[in-house]
Amino acid sequence: MKYLIILLVSLSIRTIGGAQHTRCLWPDGTEFITEKHTFGSYLDSLGMKNYHTFDLGSTMLVFHPLSNRLAFAWADSKADMDATLAKYSHANYLKSEDFERDFQNFRNDHEIDTSFLIRVLGEPSKREPAGELVHWYYPKANMRVAVSYFVNDVNFYDFNAASTQGFCIDYFQHTGDEYSSGFEITVENLAKKTIKYIWLTVKASNPVGDIVGTKTVRAIGPIASGRDGYYEFESVFLSKVVERLAIINIKIEYMDGSAKVIPVGMIKKITMR
Repeated sequence: MKYLIILLVSLSIRTIGGAQHTRCLWPDGTEFITEKHTFGSYLDSLGMKNYHTFDLGSTMLVFHPLSNRLAFAWADSKADMDATLAKYSHANYLKSEDFERDFQNFRNDHEIDTSFLIRVLGEPSKREPAGELVHWYYPKANMRVAVSYFVNDVNFYDFNAASTQGFCIDYFQHTGDEYSSGFEITVENLAKKTIKYIWLTVKASNPVGDIVGTKTVRAIGPIASGRDGYYEFESVFLSKVVERLAIINIKIEYMDGSAKVIPVGMIKKITMR
């Protein structure tokens, strides 16, 4: 598919027959004049519902979904566009909250297949069987996707933090009924040694954010290196007012007798979302 690049040479507006127009140039230098002179109307005219931008004020680049392929630019000159392109970093975009939002929005609007992933992100760093699906890992985008031919699920987390801590929370879900609260959790051992025990301290809060209490539970291994473990803790809190649970401390003991505590600031980073 050939992607069209529109260079908006000038943001000045001129009037032809009473209508306002923006002066544009196509890549071959021919002039393109349209009444669609606003940002939104240009996107609509190109059928672009999904896109991302890099904006330096006087110049803004608009890219095709999730990729570094330029669709068009708001710029006073080609020199300005090229200078802005030189400052753009697709690698920084891939690790941003903007990419996470854009990926989810694009997935809501389209079925994403594996060929699109490879075209936009390249080959995954690792493929790992996951039941009937396969997990594709993209550390450069802090993303793990579950695929068959299409993307079935996607999770984001900080790969560097998880690797450094040797631990990742694949799944955490508040459970319970009207009178009690507990949780389910799946953890992954990324360390090179086997986990014996995990102590998880959770904080319970009510609907207005007040703390109902804290409790520590113990998950019993073993969890070998590279494997995961699923645990369910019921009735951790006997209360009618618990609305939210949050993990506030993690201590891990390994089979060799060593132990470590996950810094509280890392817990959110190593939790898949």
